[in-house]
Amino acid sequence: MSRPSTSSVLRMAAWFGLAFLVFYLLFIGGGWSGIYVVQLRIASLVLVVGVLVAWGVIAAVRPAWRPRSAIWPALAVPLAVMGVTAALSRSPRISAEYLAWAVLLVALYLLLQRLLASDFFRPRVMGLAVLLCAVVGILYVLVCLSAWVGWWGLVGHLAVPPLRPGFAGLTWGNPSAVMTIAVLLLASAIGHLGFATNGRRLAVLLLTVLTLVVTLLSGSRAGWLALAAGLLVTVVAWLIVPANRAAVRGLAPSRRARVAIVGTAALGTMVAVVLTPAVILRATAGGETVRVSYYAAAWTMGLDSPAVGSGPGMWVAQRIAYTPAPETDYYIPHAHDLYLQTFAEHGVLGLVAGAIAVGCLLWLLARAVRSEDPLRRRLGWCAVFATAYFGAHQVLDFYPNMPAALFAFALPVAWLDARSDRSIASGRLPAGWRRTAGVGLAGLVAVAVGVLAWSETSALDLDGAVRAANRADWPAAVPAAEAAVRRDPEMPANQLVLGLAAARVGDLTAAEKALATAAAADDLPVAWLDLAAVQVALGEDAAARESLRRAMRLGEQQATVALGAGDLYLRIGEPTSAHDAFVAAIRTAPSLAGDPYWTAREEVAAMWPSVLDGALALMPPQSGF
Repeated sequence: MSRPSTSSVLRMAAWFGLAFLVFYLLFIGGGWSGIYVVQLRIASLVLVVGVLVAWGVIAAVRPAWRPRSAIWPALAVPLAVMGVTAALSRSPRISAEYLAWAVLLVALYLLLQRLLASDFFRPRVMGLAVLLCAVVGILYVLVCLSAWVGWWGLVGHLAVPPLRPGFAGLTWGNPSAVMTIAVLLLASAIGHLGFATNGRRLAVLLLTVLTLVVTLLSGSRAGWLALAAGLLVTVVAWLIVPANRAAVRGLAPSRRARVAIVGTAALGTMVAVVLTPAVILRATAGGETVRVSYYAAAWTMGLDSPAVGSGPGMWVAQRIAYTPAPETDYYIPHAHDLYLQTFAEHGVLGLVAGAIAVGCLLWLLARAVRSEDPLRRRLGWCAVFATAYFGAHQVLDFYPNMPAALFAFALPVAWLDARSDRSIASGRLPAGWRRTAGVGLAGLVAVAVGVLAWSETSALDLDGAVRAANRADWPAAVPAAEAAVRRDPEMPANQLVLGLAAARVGDLTAAEKALATAAAADDLPVAWLDLAAVQVALGEDAAARESLRRAMRLGEQQATVALGAGDLYLRIGEPTSAHDAFVAAIRTAPSLAGDPYWTAREEVAAMWPSVLDGALALMPPQSGF
């Protein structure tokens, strides 16, 4: 028995390491916590740097591993446009961080493409996609079933259970993301497995049924519409091909196939009848006005700078300022629409870059579905569906901020890219472009890593300040917040935490400066309210009135802001404004009416009957108050 060669052992070790990293990317680093927990972001950055350095070393000695792409303009043009819009951003500091992560994502896509060009790694990566599709589906079904068992226990009998119980989202934060990742992984799984044998056909059937169950349980209305759009686009595109139309006309299903179709239809009908109440409840759940307010804010923001937008990441930072009262003030890190957010942050230039990227992708897909290679053709059609579905879903949701979803979408595209026999613009490139591109990419990655290392160090200081503040250890929170501000003074969150901590230890002058900086940057109602409290303590009543006005513009929708504003209005001798703020607080959170606050202070107790009457007059009849 021969011993495996050293190269075989190294390749297998590399594969196991890559498989671990893919699991980490999908479930941890690319999920909700991986995006918003600073320690995990730092861990992800370290892993990305390690992987890219290893790739660079290998590429230096093996030309086949050097970065290349048949659709390189789809990567280079949007990245260049992000560089321009970041340089012209209203907050270059915030935009630089988004640009740095975009550079790393481009580098990781190119690495994925090179892995899929390898005869050793390609089948293993695609096989892993099959496994991940099954794991995601099974986990989500189990989570929902567990929640339903508890719900049935509370109800006391079996009943039609609610969809998306407990807003279950696995590690991705919301049910719609689960559906998105499951559907995209299914596209890669079908493309890889195919239908050549009974075993493969059965595996495809089971994965498809599992993904459809996940789709239903997710309760994602945007996902349902996107799935319908993706299927429609794919079927229409498939029927455009004359050979496919001829195959449909000549199709004569066997008796077994007809039985399977009828049985599947009957089972689907029964499931639909049972779950129709839950589907109707979810379909009429509302929330459309919130999305409309996001769209309006994005559109208005884009119109302020239609050519280049406000800069990468600025929709999140400036959404509040572009939300007019009394539109809903709801906090979420995206506009629920990729195309409008692109216009807001990158203007027409960004839309043009997006159109170029889409054009390159369509060129790649068109060549794939016309290929003589059945495997490439099948993956081409799976990528057509994935692209149509993902593009449609971005009309009502937003996933460029979730690496897990980007990986699931990029997988079939990178496969086709790696196996393409020509580049979209190969005839226009000078000799030696691959080496130049590799060196340029390495330089961009190095700069991006430096920017992110600096940014995450500041975020780590801020995290320490927040943890100390949560423990009410304000003397410890101040130096941590000061360190964050010294490193990164243009980050509003750093200034906000410093202002709160400084106020708690009695340094009102420093608190006022920090809170004013934070409030002016993002128009956060809580920041204006905290600034007003400091100004009242300093005896600056006129400034406090203006800060309270800014706080209540949208803050009257938040009971905590309205209640705090009412208290501050009383302290500066404005009982009428205090009365209106208290009414807003009760209207927003009726349970506050039972709080002893209303009778504990004489001046509040005196106006309490009028406050209650005012809140009752504004309550809708169905509120139950």
